[in-house]
Amino acid sequence: MISFCITLITQFLLMIPFNFLLADSDKPVTMLIGNLLTLIIVLIVCKQIPIYYIYDFILAKDLYFRLIFCNILISNILIMCLYRINLSNTIILFPIITVYLTLVVIFNIIFIDSKIKLKNQQNIINSYNEYLPVVEELIKQVRERQHQYKNDLASLNALTLTCNDYETLCAELAKNISLLSTDSTPSFLLAFNLKLMSGFLYSQYIKAYNKGLHMTFNIRNYNIQTTFPEYKLTQAIGILIDNAIEASIEEDTIFVDIDCINNQFIFSISNPGPTITPDLLTNLFKGGYSTKTKKFGNQGIGLCTLKNMLNENNGSIHVLNELIDGRTYIKFKIKI
Repeated sequence: MISFCITLITQFLLMIPFNFLLADSDKPVTMLIGNLLTLIIVLIVCKQIPIYYIYDFILAKDLYFRLIFCNILISNILIMCLYRINLSNTIILFPIITVYLTLVVIFNIIFIDSKIKLKNQQNIINSYNEYLPVVEELIKQVRERQHQYKNDLASLNALTLTCNDYETLCAELAKNISLLSTDSTPSFLLAFNLKLMSGFLYSQYIKAYNKGLHMTFNIRNYNIQTTFPEYKLTQAIGILIDNAIEASIEEDTIFVDIDCINNQFIFSISNPGPTITPDLLTNLFKGGYSTKTKKFGNQGIGLCTLKNMLNENNGSIHVLNELIDGRTYIKFKIKI
């Protein structure tokens, strides 16, 4: 498109000083001289001017911006072709334009649809590449734990032979069972039919654990059925979990509830937070608004993005307060 525009502009400029050549257009020398001069000037322009800035600018814009430029290019080519063949008969011109417009509309629909599908597939691939290794690590830990399970049973069974009295046996059993119960790997996350979400929840659990937080899961349904793409589902719950982790301090507990009813995914998360007021509820989903401290960057973006994402897919979000163990918790509940 850039090459076409530069060549076209150059040809128009050449028509001004060399207009006298058009007086005798039957000679091929005229066309040859014009094309040769055009080629020389275009080469000089492309060599001296950083044309790639224009190219990068076009690529940086979205799909529809580039599509408009392509349509303009195709339209200009058609107009020039009709002008070259000097087609002015309306009876012939009307069907040509009708066919052209029909083809352009069909092309645009196919092009936009294919680009959207390609973008969604790329997002899915990127999400799986990011979180599937986490699932594999979780599976590896579960397998290692199962392998160790027989050894643990054998150790507990041996206590009956090494302990001489009942009190000693009870004390050793209690101590060993306590040590074995410290394994906090949430292997139940593997039961989800959405493995991408399983990996993401596990990674967020580890993130909260490393921060000294307790994350409690209440899974009501492991078979998640929703029309919402899995990678978008992961993005949606990721915004809420990230916010909860950032807003919590060490030893806080985050409660996560997951359910699926009538092919509708229901996710809620609660963490210690402020009391919901009408003013807070009004500003909570506005871009740039945040209740967290200033030590976190890009504040006030996540909830606004989540709200737009849910609106585009007929989802809903509710915010309320809960009183748990004498503390005020803020609860976000989404339905997709």
